[in-house]
Amino acid sequence: MGLDELKERIKERPVSEIIGRYINVVKKGTRHVALCPFHDDTNPSLNIDDGKGFFMCFVDQKGGDAIKFVQEHKRLGFVDALRDICDKMGWRFEDYEGKRRDPRLDLALKILERAQSLYRKIAEGSPRYRAFLKERGVDERTARDFSLGFAPSGDPVLNYLRSIKDVDERERALKAARDIHLVRPARGGGLADAFRERVVFPVHDGRGRTVGFCGRATREGQKPKYINSRESFVFQKKDLLYGLHLARGAIRERGSVVLVEGQMDCVALRRHGVENAVAAMGVALAGRALPALASLARDVAMAMDNDPAGRRSMERTNKLLMERGILPRRVDLSPWKDPDEFLAKEGRLAFDERVRDAVPFIDALVEDAFPDAVPKLVDRRIEVLQRMFRLLAPLGDALPATERIQALAGRLGLASAPERILDSYGEFLRGEGGGGGDQGVRRLGPRPAPAGDGF
Repeated sequence: MGLDELKERIKERPVSEIIGRYINVVKKGTRHVALCPFHDDTNPSLNIDDGKGFFMCFVDQKGGDAIKFVQEHKRLGFVDALRDICDKMGWRFEDYEGKRRDPRLDLALKILERAQSLYRKIAEGSPRYRAFLKERGVDERTARDFSLGFAPSGDPVLNYLRSIKDVDERERALKAARDIHLVRPARGGGLADAFRERVVFPVHDGRGRTVGFCGRATREGQKPKYINSRESFVFQKKDLLYGLHLARGAIRERGSVVLVEGQMDCVALRRHGVENAVAAMGVALAGRALPALASLARDVAMAMDNDPAGRRSMERTNKLLMERGILPRRVDLSPWKDPDEFLAKEGRLAFDERVRDAVPFIDALVEDAFPDAVPKLVDRRIEVLQRMFRLLAPLGDALPATERIQALAGRLGLASAPERILDSYGEFLRGEGGGGGDQGVRRLGPRPAPAGDGF
């Protein structure tokens, strides 16, 4: 069986039965109704029609089949929603993903899981690992949550693989370990472990499977300070959010997520009780990590490093999330460099206050770009507004953009009617008159007279 069969099995069941596993459903005539979980509902507005196989709330305009309900209600991707429905219905999801299993992937995941266990066991007797935890203020419980470990110089992973008795199985395992870059060619010939003399941060996918590692230097002068697993068929940074397997429940419960840059920031936040934190694995969200985050929470608080690189990372992330209708907020960490340092210096309560006070990053960008003094010349004021168009363009013509456009026009003292301002912004979005950018904005002024009868 495959996932198509599972989808059909779900469709064969009454929608009310599946939705009823998640919320209280009441039969009313030929339909079922429930308090809508997608808005503050006091009078049942969620309608469920088993005959047509869909639900609909006419207040917030959400609707779809049972799978769509679970995706929206629990903020899950499609496959995870199928898995969750199986859990609720008492079905074995594994029975349906059997055809999709990849023996090469299964072997790689087994090797990575074994490597994580080895690194974890070695850490228990490593003074260097203990010194790192003490220096960074990481307690053992948090280290265990993240499965932190230590990779020594003695090639424990390679030695384990070479100890496999069956020759064919051993060769397959060694090849898989090379393919995922867990072992690599050694300088003097032969093979060696990729991670040596480093504290190891296992990287998990959204299902909690170990798919790679990040290793942090432990010796003075050891470079680079951090190394990640190299890209492979099992590890793609753009698809991963560090710590998501631990934070998913808290993110769903709170409807918000704290997004940071580094693994250590994520670890430090959890150590201080901030359980809805995840770290981007690259300079900005991309790949499957972007829709995964957007589906989990609409409130994103960016607590990136307080330096030029962190600022650039926030700008890239802000643009990508705005294109999905999310206005991420910027957490001010000044005067400290990153969340780890902030927590060490000021503590959890102060961090929570900074998160509460965080404003949409787009508003900070607008303020930075807005002149200290409004220009006297009308043309200069229009140029300022056009720069604002560019900043707000990722939102398209959504209300958060158009409201800000009109407010900015008012601050600039532009006398054109609001609809004329918005027409000009719309022309910018369509790229009329020059292919986008500022060239695509027509001057604010009288509308051209319609030709003929207006058609």
